[in-house]
Amino acid sequence: MDPSPTPSEDRSGPARVGRGQQPTEEGATGTAVTGTAQVDTADEAVQPVEVAPVGARRPGDPGRRLGQLAAAAVGALLMLTGLIVLGVVGTPAGARLSAASPSAPPSPAATFATDGATVGVAGAPVTIEVWADFQCPYCGLFSHGIEPTILREYAATGAAQVRFRDFAFLGPESVDAAVGARCAGREGKFWLYHDLLYASQRGENQGAFRRDTLLALAEFAGLAKEAFTACLDDPAVAREVAAETAAGRELGIESTPTLRIVGPGATRIITGVSTPGVIAEAIAAAAAPSSSPGAEPSGSPAGSATP
Repeated sequence: MDPSPTPSEDRSGPARVGRGQQPTEEGATGTAVTGTAQVDTADEAVQPVEVAPVGARRPGDPGRRLGQLAAAAVGALLMLTGLIVLGVVGTPAGARLSAASPSAPPSPAATFATDGATVGVAGAPVTIEVWADFQCPYCGLFSHGIEPTILREYAATGAAQVRFRDFAFLGPESVDAAVGARCAGREGKFWLYHDLLYASQRGENQGAFRRDTLLALAEFAGLAKEAFTACLDDPAVAREVAAETAAGRELGIESTPTLRIVGPGATRIITGVSTPGVIAEAIAAAAAPSSSPGAEPSGSPAGSATP
């Protein structure tokens, strides 16, 4: 493996992609970037919060080599992730978020279920939108390190719904992978295919998500070949991915991964691979009742990102 080049400029701060700006599709090599996560509200100034030396993927950021290492490291966690989603096994040690968890229980009639890219209880008080790109190496780290705990401690308990949102901005293979995941979702296997994609990362636009690979992953996931192939070839699905990415930009999404946490108390935005404590606090704030009677929650209503 070639050594990583020395960065030519300081990348310690969070760069952003402006709304409407066309991101570059060119990959980069390097190691993880030490950055900051930012928690935004609709009414308050952005306040940086220090996190571990893992950042968010933006055009020009180092990422390809990290993606290769992440794919190799998390491949063994693939089946564990699926089991956690189903509640078969416990939460990994050291990744608990429950200290600041919302206390509102689900209604007695609530039913935990998955619906395409959404998992949780219908009518949950908080919606956690995960805006991500399947080629983003930081999204891969989030998917295998943090997301399973969110699914178990919030989605499975009825405290929140978790919705994956496409922000496919790193190139054509980002769109192709997102199309494949949507096609898997039509057969109720979005999250399994989601895990398979993240475990298959090996650089950006280097062939990891070419057509034959997407078909092989579909076969591994037990999807119907003819239906999946027809969906993969349907240009309407690619347009859905592009529309959701554009909707994300309208909401202020500028990098991946980004969590948009919406509830009756507030809307919180967390960029990058943040700490469990920061995520738990943001969920608790979103779940808290609004302080003013009749006041609208800050930000857009839950689910408004869907085109």
